[in-house]
Formats: sequence, structure tokens, C-alpha cells
Amino acid sequence: MSGFDGLSWAGFLRRPFAAPERVREYQDRRVQALARQAAARVPFYRRWFREAGVRAEEIGGVADLKRLPVLNKTEYARGKAEGLVAEGTDERRCFELYSSGTTGERVRILRTRAEEYTLYAHRLRAQMLSGLRPWDVRLRIGLPGHKTRAHRLGVFRFEFVNEELPFEALRAEVFGKHFDILGAKPGLIELLLPDWGERLRGMKLKRVFTGAELLTGDLRRRIEEAAGCRVVDFYGAMEVNLMAWECVRCGLYHFCDDGVCAEVLREDGSEAGPGEAGRLVVTPLHSFITPMIRYEIGDVVRRAAGPRGCAIRFSTIDRIEGRTIDYLPLPGGRWLSPIRLIETLQNTPGVRRYQVVQTAAAEIEVRVEPEEGFGEEHAGRVRRSVEELAGEGVRVQVRVAERIARPPGRKVKLVEAWRGEVQRG
Repeated sequence: MSGFDGLSWAGFLRRPFAAPERVREYQDRRVQALARQAAARVPFYRRWFREAGVRAEEIGGVADLKRLPVLNKTEYARGKAEGLVAEGTDERRCFELYSSGTTGERVRILRTRAEEYTLYAHRLRAQMLSGLRPWDVRLRIGLPGHKTRAHRLGVFRFEFVNEELPFEALRAEVFGKHFDILGAKPGLIELLLPDWGERLRGMKLKRVFTGAELLTGDLRRRIEEAAGCRVVDFYGAMEVNLMAWECVRCGLYHFCDDGVCAEVLREDGSEAGPGEAGRLVVTPLHSFITPMIRYEIGDVVRRAAGPRGCAIRFSTIDRIEGRTIDYLPLPGGRWLSPIRLIETLQNTPGVRRYQVVQTAAAEIEVRVEPEEGFGEEHAGRVRRSVEELAGEGVRVQVRVAERIARPPGRKVKLVEAWRGEVQRG
């Protein structure tokens, strides 16, 4: 196996600059191995290949994937009854992760240590290509993660602040740390911007890394003005880890082509051309314990109109219509994390899909697309769960609808905050 194929650092770091045909050969080999593993060891895919009338040995590479159907999250989640994990896996030795559930469907993912660290290496490489240096300290505002041996030795160090802290405590934690690069969800940075002012610029940050939510052009401008440095956006999903990242050279988003095979499809299932938008379908190339073959993420992206002469030669998109969720401002200077709402509602019996809309500072409406048998008891449970999260003085209403309206070509904005005047504590 050559350094290009393996995970030697020399070959791994060269891949983004390699000729597209070499990267496609690499993808072909990974797809071929993935299909055979899935059909042989994963009960769900054994049935899936059989129903598609395709033998795994007939999948010789990326071009053959089109012979298989596209899987959406609902279909994949229903496969857990058959078995989505490779037979013979010792689950106790695996990392267990769950998708955020921002589309209303929560998906469980298992990865071996080797798979997880491989995906981490792809993200780290993209950060290095975006300006990160081994001696830089990153501050990550989010949910808890784990540190590798390299972090403990002082290379690619990061500090961590829990995004679920009360606002004043979160702000104090951030201002009490020294760091070179800030990494956080765009909505969380927007929450903090009014209080940062000159203080943020005085930190002399090198970069701001955003991800997990849609970054609008207006918010990007405001963050860059406040921080005095460039914002670099990363596009990922828990099921895949990194899918694409914004290039500081050409301004487009490069797919992580040696980590994921990405298809952008028109409504008829054909491949979108340059400058065309379509739904994103991915095949992670390093997920063999819980494979995801032709898995529809649920986002709409647009292929770049043409190349810009970038040294990085991975495939490109120029627009993402992805997950948009807001932090909810509450009376008295409190804030409610959208992740807390999502985690609560996605596990509520009787709820197929939902949307949370804050209609005023102290009013929240939960729109529910119900499953069969949803009744007053279920509605009461939803209301009490959200009331408990929102705290005293916030009125919660539950409205049941046969179908939640969806904007054309986009996801529902799952959590929508009110942006009027809120009294600060």
C-alpha cells in the first residue's frame, strides 16, 4: 500500500493537492471494500442489496453506486430492527455517537478507535489548510469532547467551554482563557457578539472556525468585524464528521474527497452539473462498523460553477442550505440552547417531527407533526418538557399540525428564536 493510499502523514497531507483521477482511484477502492463488508456483515445492508437486485461484488467503485437506492434518515433509522452494526463487533470497544436530530430523526453511529481517529485526522488537516499551526491554542465552545495524546503533549492544543453554561458563566469562561483560534457554532457566536465589542478584537485572534449550523453572509461579516480576522466555515455531520470546508485560497467549499464520496442530485436522481443545486447524498469511506451507503443528509448544496485555479483539487460546492437553529433569548438575560430542546423533543413518544418557534420574549410555540395515537397526554408531556427547560415566566403552547410547512429546497428551521428586545440581566 502506497503512502497515498495509507495514513502516512506524507501521503495523507498530499491528497488534497493530488490529481482528481488519483483521488477517484482511492475512492473506488474504498467503495468496493465498503460494499463487500456491508453486504457480508451488516443485516440491514444484506437485505438492502438483495432488494436492489445487486451483488456487492458488482460494486467496483463510485460509478456503480448509482445502481443502489438512496437512503434517507427515516429509512436508515428503521433498519435498526434488522441490525445496522457489523456482526461480530464488540460495541463496548467502540465510540458511540448520535446525530443531532435536527431533521427530527436521530441516528446512532458506532466507530472503532481507528475509524474515529481517521476522521479526526481529516478535520485536523482541513484546519491546518485553513491556518491552524501546531503551536496554536484553540478554544472550542460546544459539548464535551476527548483529548488525544498529541493534545496532552502540547501539540494542536485546545481549551473547552461547555455551551450549556448560563450566559454570564459562559462569557466569564471565554474571557478567562487565552487562545489563538475560536471554534463555535455561528448562532452561539451571534449570542456573544453584543458583549464582546473591543474585547474580542484585543485578543488578536488568527481565525474563527464555525460549523454545525448555517453561516449567513451578514453574520460572517459581523463576526469578522468584531474579531478582526477571517472566519472559516466547516461543513460536517455527526454521521460523517467532516464533509467539506471553506477554502482560504479560493473561497469555495472543498469536499473531503478522501473521507466521503459526495453526490449532488437533482430531483430526478441524476447528478447536478456545475452551478446547479441538489440534495446531498454521501457515502463515508471510513465507516465500516456502521456503514452508510448513499445516505441522504437532508441538506441542499450547489455545485461550484467552475474551477478557480486552486492548488487544492478536491471537488467543490459554493453554497450550503443546511441546518439553521437559534439560541432563544429569555427574560432576565437567560438563554436556552437549541440543542437542549432538540435532545428533549426528539425522544418524546408520539412526535414524528417538530418545530419550536419563539413568538415573543416569554412565549414559545411547539409545532408537532404527530404519529398515530398522539393525544392530550403526549401534548402535555411536550409542553411540560419545554416549560422545564425554559423556566419560570415563559408560556409554552403546543400546536398539532398534520404537516409542518417546509420552505422549497430547504430544511425546516427547527428552532426559531424571537429577535425583539429582551431585558438583559
